[in-house]
Amino acid sequence: MKKLSMLIVISVLMSAPALAQVDAATVQTATQTAQKAYEAVTGNDARDVDWSTFVVIPGMKDPVTPGHKLRVLQWEGFHPGYRTYDRVRVLVNDGGSTVGAEVLYMGR
Repeated sequence: MKKLSMLIVISVLMSAPALAQVDAATVQTATQTAQKAYEAVTGNDARDVDWSTFVVIPGMKDPVTPGHKLRVLQWEGFHPGYRTYDRVRVLVNDGGSTVGAEVLYMGR
């Protein structure tokens, strides 16, 4: 039992840094993609959103490369004129390239 609990603790400690590591070039590329998607979908100016704060949420399976996962970087934006919230998600592959983006309307 003691070995099992140690294994669980070690696996949790080892997996958290792997999810959190996103290099600066990947963040820059993903941020540019997020800004373009935000402007295209909402029609709002991307300068109204704070793009410096993002969250890495659990990834998803890569449909193109079986056995690999896509990282998901997420931003939340507030448009003060309309008092609306939007969430922008960008999918990033293992090579650091963006492969998709979505903008979700979160309401008022």
